[in-house]
Amino acid sequence: MAKRRERSTNDLIRELRAGTIAGKQISKPQRQACVERLELEGVSRYDIEDMFCRAARTIRRDLEDIRARNAMYPSPNLEAEVMGEYRVQVEAAVAKLSRLYRDPAASVADKISATNSAIAIHDRFIERLSCVGLIGGGRSEHTEIEQLAELIQTSVTISAELGDSSQLSIELRALIASMATKRKQSRNESRE
Repeated sequence: MAKRRERSTNDLIRELRAGTIAGKQISKPQRQACVERLELEGVSRYDIEDMFCRAARTIRRDLEDIRARNAMYPSPNLEAEVMGEYRVQVEAAVAKLSRLYRDPAASVADKISATNSAIAIHDRFIERLSCVGLIGGGRSEHTEIEQLAELIQTSVTISAELGDSSQLSIELRALIASMATKRKQSRNESRE
């Protein structure tokens, strides 16, 4: 007897959208894989709830489980791994832009834009390498202030989306407070 092939997340989403399968027929792990993909595609939570015929709290718990499963924690290799992945993405983007530049059908304006974009992407990559101390002598105070400001803006956005009492909002506020305290201590120590 042939073993039945498990349907992929794409297959399940396609069947859900076509109405050939009911959302309640899908197992929790399959549903969570679909919820994660749909959220990445920008599908609203309300549409996801409707698609699976599930309550808002069920989808919210699914998203909390997904965040917990995808959580990253400080480790000796984390920064290097993330920057390595980022480097691969930068190289892929620059390669795509290079193909556009070499395309004989591309206009001069498109070629100039592709070149400028490739340079800008590479420059941002170098800035980030410097910010994390992999090149150029480490973090500058100005960069730390910018990073703290970006983190605060992200926290405001997450609080607006998930609510001030969400676990992620609480953790971000604690992280911001910790960073601000360390920055203040560092400034005080440098003055002494």
